[in-house]
Amino acid sequence: MGRPLEFDRTRAVNKALVLFWRKGYQASSLADLLAAMGIGRSSFYAAFTDKRSLYFECLDLFAARTLELLQRARVEMPPVNACRASSSATSSACPAPAALGRTGVACS
Repeated sequence: MGRPLEFDRTRAVNKALVLFWRKGYQASSLADLLAAMGIGRSSFYAAFTDKRSLYFECLDLFAARTLELLQRARVEMPPVNACRASSSATSSACPAPAALGRTGVACS
């Protein structure tokens, strides 16, 4: 049995999400990820296995946040306003909206 994680996994994934958003998958090196997430190499591999697995976890997080925004908007607003609000909320909450085309990852 491995040692328990010594870092906040949720915080680390959020930091990785922002890095992937800003730089893209290819340009985000392992060293970049480790620095952004504030963890060591062994902790990274114990928690995420590899960069690709972390990236897919970030995509899952983005998808869940986007779905939550859409569901909330659908209940609270007329359809056209809900679409506008969800698009605006997703893009305004992220550090570099132009990067979406590069990464396919955003944050909220």
